[in-house]
Amino acid sequence: MEMYFKRMKDEWTGLVEQADPPIRAKAAEIAVAHAHYLSIEFYRIVRIDPHAEEFLSNEQVERQLKSAMERWIINVLSAQVDDVERLIQIQHTVAEVHARIGI
Repeated sequence: MEMYFKRMKDEWTGLVEQADPPIRAKAAEIAVAHAHYLSIEFYRIVRIDPHAEEFLSNEQVERQLKSAMERWIINVLSAQVDDVERLIQIQHTVAEVHARIGI
């Protein structure tokens, strides 16, 4: 697993370093401006899937998941090299939760 995390970190870091700073700044600006709408649209589409009903209540989505998705969008699209390791750990935690509940 350590090798996987190292490879992921190296790839993500490389992508951040290769992107022109004005492009990264614009991506971060767009993320901040549109994260709320994107999270609403994401969960609207997810909740169409009948299998999602057993995992997602309207209250849960409204109370917790939309804001978490908004943070994720902003964090990923505004990531700097120093953020990559922390973001990978967050992604891993989210993946563990999804795996535990069978999503």
